[in-house]
Amino acid sequence: MKNQSTTRRDFFSQTASAIAAAHLAGGLAAAPITADRLRLASIGVGGMGGADLGSLSSHAKVDVVALCDVDANNLAAAAKRHPNAKGYSDFRKMFAEMAGQIDAVSVSTPDHTHAPAAMTAMNYGKHVYCQKPLTHDVYESRQLRMVSESKKLVTQMGTQIHSASAYRTAVKLISCSGICG
Repeated sequence: MKNQSTTRRDFFSQTASAIAAAHLAGGLAAAPITADRLRLASIGVGGMGGADLGSLSSHAKVDVVALCDVDANNLAAAAKRHPNAKGYSDFRKMFAEMAGQIDAVSVSTPDHTHAPAAMTAMNYGKHVYCQKPLTHDVYESRQLRMVSESKKLVTQMGTQIHSASAYRTAVKLISCSGICG
Protein backbone atom coordinates (compact mmCIF):
# COMPACT_ATOMS: atom_id res chain seq x y z
CA MET A 1 0.00 0.00 0.00
CA LYS A 2 1.37 3.41 -0.99
CA ASN A 3 2.01 5.89 1.84
CA GLN A 4 -0.35 8.82 1.25
CA SER A 5 1.03 11.17 3.87
CA THR A 6 -0.14 14.78 3.65
CA THR A 7 1.84 17.63 5.10
CA ARG A 8 0.19 20.35 7.15
CA ARG A 9 1.01 22.88 4.44
CA ASP A 10 -0.60 20.65 1.79
CA PHE A 11 -3.70 20.20 3.92
CA PHE A 12 -4.20 23.94 4.46
CA SER A 13 -3.46 24.71 0.83
CA GLN A 14 -5.98 22.09 -0.30
CA THR A 15 -8.60 23.37 2.19
CA ALA A 16 -8.18 26.94 0.95
CA SER A 17 -8.39 25.67 -2.63
CA ALA A 18 -11.58 23.72 -1.90
CA ILE A 19 -13.28 26.73 -0.32
CA ALA A 20 -12.24 28.97 -3.20
CA ALA A 21 -13.26 26.39 -5.81
CA ALA A 22 -16.69 25.89 -4.24
CA HIS A 23 -17.28 29.64 -4.33
CA LEU A 24 -16.00 30.08 -7.86
CA ALA A 25 -18.18 27.21 -9.05
CA GLY A 26 -21.23 28.89 -7.53
CA GLY A 27 -21.87 26.01 -5.13
CA LEU A 28 -22.12 28.10 -1.98
CA ALA A 29 -24.59 30.83 -1.19
CA ALA A 30 -22.78 32.49 1.68
CA ALA A 31 -19.92 34.98 1.71
CA PRO A 32 -19.39 35.67 -2.00
CA ILE A 33 -15.77 35.90 -3.05
CA THR A 34 -14.68 38.96 -4.96
CA ALA A 35 -13.00 38.01 -8.23
CA ASP A 36 -10.91 34.88 -7.75
CA ARG A 37 -9.49 35.58 -4.29
CA LEU A 38 -10.34 34.24 -0.83
CA ARG A 39 -10.32 36.97 1.82
CA LEU A 40 -9.17 35.41 5.10
CA ALA A 41 -9.44 36.63 8.68
CA SER A 42 -7.36 34.87 11.30
CA ILE A 43 -8.46 34.83 14.94
CA GLY A 44 -5.55 33.80 17.15
CA VAL A 45 -2.25 34.41 15.37
CA GLY A 46 0.37 33.19 17.88
CA GLY A 47 1.60 29.62 18.36
CA MET A 48 -0.70 27.22 16.50
CA GLY A 49 -2.59 30.21 15.09
CA GLY A 50 0.62 31.54 13.59
CA ALA A 51 1.32 28.16 12.00
CA ASP A 52 -2.24 27.95 10.66
CA LEU A 53 -2.02 31.50 9.32
CA GLY A 54 1.29 30.75 7.62
CA SER A 55 -0.10 27.64 5.95
CA LEU A 56 -3.36 29.21 4.82
CA SER A 57 -1.76 32.41 3.58
CA SER A 58 0.78 30.45 1.53
CA HIS A 59 -1.94 29.66 -1.02
CA ALA A 60 -1.64 31.94 -4.05
CA LYS A 61 -5.35 32.87 -4.01
CA VAL A 62 -5.63 33.78 -0.32
CA ASP A 63 -5.50 37.38 0.85
CA VAL A 64 -5.20 37.92 4.61
CA VAL A 65 -7.46 40.90 5.31
CA ALA A 66 -7.81 40.79 9.11
CA LEU A 67 -5.78 39.58 12.08
CA CYS A 68 -7.09 39.21 15.61
CA ASP A 69 -5.29 38.34 18.82
CA VAL A 70 -5.58 39.53 22.41
CA ASP A 71 -1.79 39.38 22.74
CA ALA A 72 -0.34 42.58 21.22
CA ASN A 73 3.02 40.85 20.62
CA ASN A 74 1.40 38.05 18.57
CA LEU A 75 -0.65 40.59 16.65
CA ALA A 76 2.41 42.75 15.90
CA ALA A 77 4.42 39.75 14.66
CA ALA A 78 1.58 38.63 12.37
CA ALA A 79 1.08 42.20 11.12
CA LYS A 80 4.73 42.29 10.01
CA ARG A 81 4.08 39.24 7.82
CA HIS A 82 0.72 40.59 6.60
CA PRO A 83 1.04 44.37 6.48
CA ASN A 84 -2.16 44.86 4.44
CA ALA A 85 -4.32 43.14 7.05
CA LYS A 86 -6.18 45.18 9.63
CA GLY A 87 -5.43 44.23 13.26
CA TYR A 88 -7.88 43.68 16.12
CA SER A 89 -7.77 42.52 19.72
CA ASP A 90 -11.50 41.59 19.75
CA PHE A 91 -13.04 39.38 17.06
CA ARG A 92 -16.48 40.88 17.69
CA LYS A 93 -15.19 44.31 16.73
CA MET A 94 -13.42 42.80 13.71
CA PHE A 95 -16.69 41.35 12.40
CA ALA A 96 -18.65 44.51 13.18
CA GLU A 97 -16.22 46.55 11.08
CA MET A 98 -15.12 44.10 8.37
CA ALA A 99 -17.75 41.39 7.92
CA GLY A 100 -18.40 42.42 4.32
CA GLN A 101 -14.70 42.15 3.49
CA ILE A 102 -14.16 38.60 4.83
CA ASP A 103 -14.93 35.29 3.09
CA ALA A 104 -13.43 32.75 5.51
CA VAL A 105 -12.05 32.66 9.04
CA SER A 106 -9.39 30.61 10.78
CA VAL A 107 -9.97 30.18 14.54
CA SER A 108 -6.84 29.14 16.44
CA THR A 109 -7.42 30.72 19.83
CA PRO A 110 -7.20 29.12 23.27
CA ASP A 111 -9.78 26.31 23.56
CA HIS A 112 -12.44 28.20 25.52
CA THR A 113 -13.05 30.64 22.65
CA HIS A 114 -13.15 28.17 19.74
CA ALA A 115 -16.94 27.74 19.69
CA PRO A 116 -17.85 31.39 20.38
CA ALA A 117 -15.48 32.69 17.70
CA ALA A 118 -16.55 30.04 15.19
CA MET A 119 -20.26 30.66 15.86
CA THR A 120 -19.81 34.42 15.52
CA ALA A 121 -18.05 33.94 12.18
CA MET A 122 -20.73 31.53 10.94
CA ASN A 123 -23.54 33.84 12.03
CA TYR A 124 -21.92 36.43 9.76
CA GLY A 125 -21.98 33.85 6.94
CA LYS A 126 -18.25 33.08 6.98
CA HIS A 127 -16.66 29.74 6.21
CA VAL A 128 -14.61 28.48 9.16
CA TYR A 129 -11.49 26.46 9.84
CA CYS A 130 -11.29 25.88 13.62
CA GLN A 131 -8.70 24.15 15.74
CA LYS A 132 -9.63 21.30 18.06
CA PRO A 133 -11.35 20.97 20.40
CA LEU A 134 -14.16 22.57 18.46
CA THR A 135 -16.53 22.77 21.43
CA HIS A 136 -16.86 21.86 25.09
CA ASP A 137 -20.02 19.79 24.72
CA VAL A 138 -22.29 18.10 22.20
CA TYR A 139 -24.87 20.92 22.35
CA GLU A 140 -22.35 23.48 21.08
CA SER A 141 -21.27 21.12 18.29
CA ARG A 142 -24.84 20.61 17.18
CA GLN A 143 -25.50 24.36 17.17
CA LEU A 144 -22.45 24.95 14.96
CA ARG A 145 -23.55 22.16 12.63
CA MET A 146 -27.06 23.59 12.34
CA VAL A 147 -25.76 27.06 11.45
CA SER A 148 -23.27 25.58 8.98
CA GLU A 149 -25.99 23.58 7.25
CA SER A 150 -28.58 26.36 7.21
CA LYS A 151 -26.13 28.90 5.77
CA LYS A 152 -24.40 26.37 3.49
CA LEU A 153 -20.99 27.09 4.97
CA VAL A 154 -17.81 25.10 4.50
CA THR A 155 -16.33 24.18 7.88
CA GLN A 156 -13.30 22.16 8.94
CA MET A 157 -11.84 21.25 12.31
CA GLY A 158 -8.08 20.89 12.62
CA THR A 159 -6.95 17.45 13.71
CA GLN A 160 -3.29 17.70 12.67
CA ILE A 161 -1.64 14.33 12.23
CA HIS A 162 -4.48 12.43 13.88
CA SER A 163 -6.24 12.17 10.52
CA ALA A 164 -3.22 10.55 8.86
CA SER A 165 -3.63 6.95 7.75
CA ALA A 166 -1.11 5.62 10.30
CA TYR A 167 -3.19 7.03 13.19
CA ARG A 168 -6.47 5.81 11.70
CA THR A 169 -4.97 2.34 11.26
CA ALA A 170 -3.68 2.31 14.86
CA VAL A 171 -7.11 3.31 16.19
CA LYS A 172 -8.74 0.60 14.10
CA LEU A 173 -6.29 -2.01 15.36
CA ILE A 174 -6.79 -0.99 18.99
CA SER A 175 -10.57 -0.76 18.62
CA CYS A 176 -10.81 -4.20 17.03
CA SER A 177 -8.23 -5.86 19.26
CA GLY A 178 -9.68 -9.20 20.24
CA ILE A 179 -13.24 -8.50 19.04
CA CYS A 180 -12.94 -8.08 15.26
CA GLY A 181 -12.68 -11.19 13.22
